[in-house]
Amino acid sequence: MYKLISRILQVLVSRAYDEAFFKPFSIKESSFEPPFEEMYKHLFHNSSELPPKDNHEQLIVEEIELLMIDLGQLNLSEFDRKECKQQIAKAAQEWGLFQVVGHGISKDILDKIRLEQINLFRKPFHEKINSEKLSSLAGNYIWGTPSATCLGQLSWIESFHIPLGDFLSSTNLTSLSSTIGQLSMEMFELANLLAKILDKKLGHHKPNFFEESCSPFNCYLRMNRYPPCPMPRGMFGLVPHTDSNFLTILLQDHQIGGLQFVKDGKWATVKLNSESLIVIIGDLFQHRSKFPMGLRYAVVAKCNCCKLRYPQQQGHKHCGDLLLAELSWWRDGPPLMVSEREEIREKDKEKKGIRV
Repeated sequence: MYKLISRILQVLVSRAYDEAFFKPFSIKESSFEPPFEEMYKHLFHNSSELPPKDNHEQLIVEEIELLMIDLGQLNLSEFDRKECKQQIAKAAQEWGLFQVVGHGISKDILDKIRLEQINLFRKPFHEKINSEKLSSLAGNYIWGTPSATCLGQLSWIESFHIPLGDFLSSTNLTSLSSTIGQLSMEMFELANLLAKILDKKLGHHKPNFFEESCSPFNCYLRMNRYPPCPMPRGMFGLVPHTDSNFLTILLQDHQIGGLQFVKDGKWATVKLNSESLIVIIGDLFQHRSKFPMGLRYAVVAKCNCCKLRYPQQQGHKHCGDLLLAELSWWRDGPPLMVSEREEIREKDKEKKGIRV
């Protein structure tokens, strides 16, 4: 039943994107850049000024280094393990996101996925949108925001959103699929470890809940790229939003950052650390645990250089692919009660953000 529902949703999403994106526009056979300016020219034409910023720029007051937790402590003494678990719970409860090192995922596999991402996004655009060209990735490519009615709602992004349930069962083995398979299993083990620690400290699920309810087949891997923007000031790489799942493990580009989040009512920029992974607590975990609701974050592009993907490196002339790898993880258990969904929906309205 889960796979059937998942497949129906994928088809519906695919049709929505077909209707929105496959309107006639010219595609250069050799170009790997999505035709943002042509597809969204009506938004640029209708906008007499820069997109609404919702006071976003004024609210950014500082660059913050997230709490760093060394998971290697979990392999040490009982005191060290207890201290590490307490740090995880405190960071999740007070911040909603934190960094981890000593996570056990090798540098080699992270370097491989970055290289695979570069090769994947450099494929011609007509191949990326053509289901027959990418076999196991067919139908998983998205770009822009089909529903945007103004520039402030537009995410300047292209992504591969890969449900691992379908991907891991594929018999079409390639260098990309092998790398994704290895990475996703290691990411799942990390997510499962963190989820059990957080649930024991702050949740209220029954014993063995995650072992019984979760598997790698209930996860997805999302690879994002933020192309050059002709008018990046005030534009979003990824519009402000909250995650609707349980946990997200985020691998940022190791040279240029851009992740921002709300802390105490103010937007702050996450200080880049090339050695760490970022753990983000999703809405479902927050809703059913002792967490503050609705961590809101974004990837923002508002610099003055059209070659930049991110705003924090003013004057930097880097023109390469800037990639963001994301593994989001959730349970395959009983659905939320209607009352729970309504409560989350009402809180979403108050936050003026979106959930993904």
